[in-house]
Amino acid sequence: MAHKDFYNMMKNAGKRGLTPSLESDTAPIKSGAGKSPVSLFSAGFTIIELIVVITLFSILASVAIFNFGGFSESVNLSNLSQQIAGFVKKAQTAGSLGRVPPPGVNPTITGWLPTYGVYFSTSNPSQFIYFVDLDNSRKYDLPAIEAIETTNIGQGSVSDICVKLPNQSPPTRPCQNDLHITFQRPNLSAHILSGNTPAEWAEIYIKSLKGKEKKIVIYQVGQISVQNLP
Repeated sequence: MAHKDFYNMMKNAGKRGLTPSLESDTAPIKSGAGKSPVSLFSAGFTIIELIVVITLFSILASVAIFNFGGFSESVNLSNLSQQIAGFVKKAQTAGSLGRVPPPGVNPTITGWLPTYGVYFSTSNPSQFIYFVDLDNSRKYDLPAIEAIETTNIGQGSVSDICVKLPNQSPPTRPCQNDLHITFQRPNLSAHILSGNTPAEWAEIYIKSLKGKEKKIVIYQVGQISVQNLP
């Protein structure tokens, strides 16, 4: 009996507002078509985040494409400079080791000393010639029989050739010389000739299709150096 009286007392108190309603405390907050404000906020933030990511990706892709063009140009120029330096080194090796000429190619003088070289000319900037010096003139003067290999330059050109002559100041560009570099057995030293004048060193400037330059420097002692330009 006591329990029933206590239950009725609590029920009447609830009707008079003396206790909070559990239903009002626990009911979910509704918004729009049955979605909570938290759900709508989360969806909006995801869209903004996606836009930001796409924008950043576009910027990074543009930068990467732009830098790839410059990187590709640098690689082509480096490959060309190393190719030219490699042919000069090839002539140095063939001359110093005393290699015989290719089959069917015969020296034009008695007592010939094995001599190999590379010829460059700014009048024909898109190629250079690896040759054997059959008359020991230390120059490329018999094109019909001395040329071993002609290399055509596809990703650039020889933009300038400068030489340092004895007892003269270093040259100032543009120089526009031709150049004969030869190596004769048993020496590793280079014989550098511009026209008919011996030189102390030579600079071969090469240029990419977009105008970027490097230079190859050949010294009398036989040193070959590839250098960047500012």
